[in-house]
Amino acid sequence: MTPQPEPAAIYARQSGTFDELARPRSAAAVPLLGLMLAVIAANSAGNFALRVGMQQVGRTVSLSPIPYLAAMLNGWVLAGVFLLIGWLILQLSLLSRADLAYVLPVTAMANTVAAVLGAFVLYEPVSLAGWAGIGLICVGACLVAQTDSRTDAAGLTPSSAPEPWSGTAILRLQLGRLLGRGDA
Repeated sequence: MTPQPEPAAIYARQSGTFDELARPRSAAAVPLLGLMLAVIAANSAGNFALRVGMQQVGRTVSLSPIPYLAAMLNGWVLAGVFLLIGWLILQLSLLSRADLAYVLPVTAMANTVAAVLGAFVLYEPVSLAGWAGIGLICVGACLVAQTDSRTDAAGLTPSSAPEPWSGTAILRLQLGRLLGRGDA
């Protein structure tokens, strides 16, 4: 008698899971990963540099722009500003290639990297609840990273993709509900 395959193996073979695991990543997927890592690095490094610089400058709470302009003369603050300008450019590039629902959760890892840098490099205290939140962000980002980065990659073509809600469509829907007509 030949051994019967496990039910999980049968399901994986029928659903194509083995094929997806064996197939090498496309050339477009690798640069997307690199772009995501660059966004995370620029954001966390920029915020870290801003924090170091503002520790050197001291407390700045003012309605006047003069103390903030003076803080910009600090090298760490200036480096942080340039890193965050680079982050913004990288984020724009990433958002042009992947959906917002994918980009923001995955790049939230920058917050965890910045918190870890703050805790272990700047010796800032992090509470137990803070560490739990950092862990949840990591788990959530890893889960979202396993999904498709674009809805059109999941089978939606531009003609079948739902249109974003416009202000007038939402207003018509709300007016229709108020008037008891359902969809207006």
